[in-house]
Amino acid sequence: MEERKHKILLTAIGAGTLLVAMVGATFAYFSATSTTTTQEVTTANLNLTVAADENTTHITNIKPTTWNDDLAQNLTNTDIAKVSFKVTSTSSSAGTYNIDMTSNNLALNNGTVVEEQGQSAVPLTGGALSDIKYKVYKLSGDASVAGSYTEVSGAGATGTFDNPTVAKNIVTDAAITSSLNDQYIVFVYIENKNEAQNKLQGITFDVTVTGSASQS
Repeated sequence: MEERKHKILLTAIGAGTLLVAMVGATFAYFSATSTTTTQEVTTANLNLTVAADENTTHITNIKPTTWNDDLAQNLTNTDIAKVSFKVTSTSSSAGTYNIDMTSNNLALNNGTVVEEQGQSAVPLTGGALSDIKYKVYKLSGDASVAGSYTEVSGAGATGTFDNPTVAKNIVTDAAITSSLNDQYIVFVYIENKNEAQNKLQGITFDVTVTGSASQS
């Protein structure tokens, strides 16, 4: 059994424009975009490709929000980023693949802000990396239709970014076939805690998705 790993880079860029902090208010804005180059994992006769695709949304000024049990509501929620990637293969051998996700540069904003004109700068308060959450779904069909999504099972398929540099196994032991064309959507959002979350404003972070393939 052999294994190879490569990466694609999905980047969320902090807007950094919010200049007012208020006690008890919630300000946690960032912008989401993505860039990637296709990477291939070749393991014996396994030819696995992991790449971001056109269904990744480009969102600015994301605010804290609430995840809805009705997936259709989340699809139209402009404060939830949708990071999409495909896993393909032209393998002539059976095997499995795993997808891991990390965020090596994610950190709270420990800066200061001037609350009122002429006043001294005060530290930003409130907010934790665990407020940034994600859920992984497999997509089969029209990305705008809730019925096209199946929630991915496994301990790492739903979680938070409280330990961003620790790899999260978001897809586990998925089958590789000669016609493999799996598409996944990672929904990323800031959970609204109805309290100050100001250390999450203006943050910059990258999400690295790593594919690994193993022969059966």
